[in-house]
Amino acid sequence: MKILAISGSARQLSTNTALLRAMQVIAPTGIIVEVFDGTGDLPVFSPDLEGSEEPDNVRLFKQAISESDGIAIARGLRFLLSKSNCRWPGVPTVIVV
Repeated sequence: MKILAISGSARQLSTNTALLRAMQVIAPTGIIVEVFDGTGDLPVFSPDLEGSEEPDNVRLFKQAISESDGIAIARGLRFLLSKSNCRWPGVPTVIVV
C-alpha cells in the first residue's frame, strides 16, 4: 500500500514535514509512505492555469495522488486542496494535526 504524505508547510524545518517523515520511518512492512516534497513549488490557485496551461509540477502532484492508495495530510493545506481540485475519488484521506 502506498500512502502519499503531504505537508502544508514548505519550510525546511517544518514540524509538519518532520511528522510525515517520522510516519515514513515507522510505517509497517508493506506500507510505503512517500513524502511529497514539491509543496513550495506549486503555484497559487488560478483557473487560468488549468487544462493545457497546467504547470508540470501541478500535473505531477495530481499524478502522485492518483497513484496512491491513501493520503496523509499534515495540516494547513487549503491551497493544495485547490491544486488537485479535490478529485480524489476512492482515495482514503487523513488529516494529521
